[in-house]
Amino acid sequence: MSDILVNNKTGETRWPASFNSLLAFSGVSIQKTTVRPVAAGNYTLHRPVPVVRPDADIVEEVMPELIDGVWQQRWSGRSYTEDERASLIESACDSVDLAADAVRRRFVSPGTLIDQEYKEAYNQAKAWLDSGADPAAVPQSVLDEAAVRGLSNQAAAQLVVDTGDQWAVLLMTIRKLRNQGKAAVASVPAADARAIAQEWISRLNEIGGV
Repeated sequence: MSDILVNNKTGETRWPASFNSLLAFSGVSIQKTTVRPVAAGNYTLHRPVPVVRPDADIVEEVMPELIDGVWQQRWSGRSYTEDERASLIESACDSVDLAADAVRRRFVSPGTLIDQEYKEAYNQAKAWLDSGADPAAVPQSVLDEAAVRGLSNQAAAQLVVDTGDQWAVLLMTIRKLRNQGKAAVASVPAADARAIAQEWISRLNEIGGV
C-alpha cells in the first residue's frame, strides 16, 4: 500500500508517494521514519487505513479517499469481459498443449521426420515378425538395428516392436492427460485457469521426469 502526500496549504495531493516525496516537495530535511502521518514544511505524508481487497477478477489500488478526516485505501475491481475470459482459457489450454508436446519430444531423438522414421521401422519389423520372420526377407531397418545393437535379426525386430508398443502407450498417456487438463481448465473460472493448467502441466512433467 502506498502513502499519499498532502499539501496542507493548497489541499493538493500526490499518490502514490513515499518519504522521499515528502522531502523533495517540502524542501525540508528530516530523519527518515516509518511513523505516519509525518509532516515536513507545508506537507504531510499519510498512510491510508487498509481496506479489504474486493473479490473481483481484475483489481487495482486507486487514489485513497478522505473519509471523516481519515485517508482510506481504495480499490477498483471488475469482472473479466467475455473476450478476456475466452483469451485466458485459450492461453491456459495452449500451455497444456505445449507441455504435452515438450514431454513427448523428450522421448524422441531430435531431427526432421524422426517420428515417421520410427513408425516405418516399427511397421517393417512387426510385419516381418508377423509373417514368420523369413531370414531371406529381412527389412533393412531390422538389419540396421541388429548391426547397431549387436543382436540377431529377430531379436532386433522384437526390440523395435516392443519399443514401439511402449511408445504408443506413452503417447496415449500423454494424450489422455493433455485432454483431461484442457477439460479441467475449461471448467473453472477464468481467474483460476492458469493455476489449474499448471497443475496438469506438473502431472505431464512427471512423465518426463522433470
